[in-house]
Amino acid sequence: MRDTKAAENNSKGTATLLHYLAFTIETNQKGLITFMDELPHLEAAARVSVANLMSSVTSLATGVSLIKDEMRVLKRIRLAPENDRFLEVMDVSFL
Repeated sequence: MRDTKAAENNSKGTATLLHYLAFTIETNQKGLITFMDELPHLEAAARVSVANLMSSVTSLATGVSLIKDEMRVLKRIRLAPENDRFLEVMDVSFL
């Protein structure tokens, strides 16, 4: 945005698209000027690689699948102690 030049002698006196957006926001939507203050984790999130994120999501999905398989086996064999609420609690969690 900062490299996209505006037309020379434009009515707003802006030099780039970024300047134009800043001028327009400041004029029409003053509340948006400080929106970055509402996104404190954005800079850290921008440094996360998509490949690492996808790997983590895949790993979590695999783990959930393994838990569901384990629950199916436990329901089938019914070898849980009397006071064991694992299946009851996990059934609610994985709906």
